[in-house]
Amino acid sequence: MKFESFDILKREKVFDFEKLKKDIEPFFEKYLQELREKGAPLRADGRIEMAQFETIFGKRLVSSHYSRVETLKKKFETTGKGGDFLEVFIPLILRKWFPRLISLRTSEYDDYCNKIDHLILDEKTLKILGAIDTTTGWKEKVKDEKIFKIIKHGAQAFYGTYYTQEGKFFLGSLNELPTFIIAFSPDDVITTANDYLKGETNEKTKKKVLESLITQSREFQKICRERMKTHYQLCEKIFEEL
Repeated sequence: MKFESFDILKREKVFDFEKLKKDIEPFFEKYLQELREKGAPLRADGRIEMAQFETIFGKRLVSSHYSRVETLKKKFETTGKGGDFLEVFIPLILRKWFPRLISLRTSEYDDYCNKIDHLILDEKTLKILGAIDTTTGWKEKVKDEKIFKIIKHGAQAFYGTYYTQEGKFFLGSLNELPTFIIAFSPDDVITTANDYLKGETNEKTKKKVLESLITQSREFQKICRERMKTHYQLCEKIFEEL
């Protein structure tokens, strides 16, 4: 393929993601409102709001984390449009496919410093896990040394939240979170999002994502440290029940 043709296709994908994000926003806003009513500490963009933790950690520490985030934003390039859209779309599609799962975008601090994009809470078991989204395959993502370390030792969420049987959210740091890669190819993202907007379920992609999560839960048990194995075993059971 000539470079010019590839460049045109790339621009078309960016346009698709920008349009889809605008179409998805009303659904995402409704999702966020429902979670806020239960006490979820969320900003308008769906990220966990760090300022709500000042009463726990102190204003000085939270302010220092804001400064750290701003420094990292300047250092690293922002993600592409596909990545931006995934962080908004994944909470919606997981909730539609698997109603017992609640997905929240992590705080900017945990995104930049702890390298996790979402917290996923299981309403049935109250189990919490971390998720990293990608438009490449999960096996490729795990080759990243930092991602491998997170999977092996469990992720951290300094600005975390957990869910209770009473259906309420509480704030607190989280450690040793079993962490998974949620992988969508750009084409799968676009197709699945368009189906979502039409009120339809893309069963092929749903099955692919679920099978990937089950496989990961089994494979990660082989590479994680001993105390993390029980976490991945429980997640395997959860995924098999979905």
